[in-house]
Amino acid sequence: QAGRTDEAIVLLEQVVADRERLLGENHPNTAATRTMLMAWNRGSGTG
Repeated sequence: QAGRTDEAIVLLEQVVADRERLLGENHPNTAATRTMLMAWNRGSGTG
């Protein structure tokens, strides 16, 4: 649904935290999710 960018960012922040805890900060999947979060933040004007 359109207009739910803020909710998506909150969920991605949770996923990044979980992946850092489970996989480690330097794991490729953690890095990919962090990159996705940065893109969403840039797109929403908050990052």
